[in-house]
Amino acid sequence: MRTTRLLILLVRYILTYSNNLTIA
Repeated sequence: MRTTRLLILLVRYILTYSNNLTIA
């Protein structure tokens, strides 16, 4: 379960980073 939780956090980080690139 810890792995899944880390994976979710990683996905959120990637999505946020991608959104920042799109805005910029």
